[in-house]
Parts: sequence; structure tokens; C-alpha cells
Amino acid sequence: MFNLDLITDVKSLLKIGRKLDAFIVDNSSNPFLLCGFIKKFMNPTFSKKCRPLIFVASVNQEIVGIVPFVLKRRFFAPSANFLYAFHFSPDFIVREEYR
Repeated sequence: MFNLDLITDVKSLLKIGRKLDAFIVDNSSNPFLLCGFIKKFMNPTFSKKCRPLIFVASVNQEIVGIVPFVLKRRFFAPSANFLYAFHFSPDFIVREEYR
């Protein structure tokens, strides 16, 4: 069964932390996508101007893809960008068999 979840807070992130870290280690070489690092961005005291959002795709409760976004306010309007610039991370991280 396919499922798409939106992670918006530290509590939700920590629920999938081990699965997320295992997925990142297997499918990306970017340590900035590990749970501990993203958790710091989700801390409300870190930044009041931006809010990280992580879309997590799973099949049978196994993570098969993630898309990290950040929601910012610019001139009173919300704007969504990828969490990291392209030279730090690809936009989508997906297990090879689901590409």
C-alpha cells in the first residue's frame, strides 16, 4: 500500500527517525538529510522565518522516497523551496526501483 505523509514537526520526525536515517544511508550520500540534522531546522527557536516540510513516500510502511522542502514568507506571501540548494542535495531522494 502506497502512502504519502507530510512531516512538519519534531515529534512526527522522531517517529520515523530510524527508518529515515536507514533510507538516507542507503540512497543518498548527504548527511544533512539525517534525522538529527533536520530536527535542528524544525526547532522553532532555530528560525521563525522558515518551516521545514518533509514529504515521505512509503510502500508497505517502508520509506521509498523523500522530498525536503522549506516554507518561507517573502513579502507576506508563502514560498516553498527545496530545503537545500542543489549543490548540497538532489531535490528528490528515491529508491532506485521506484524511479
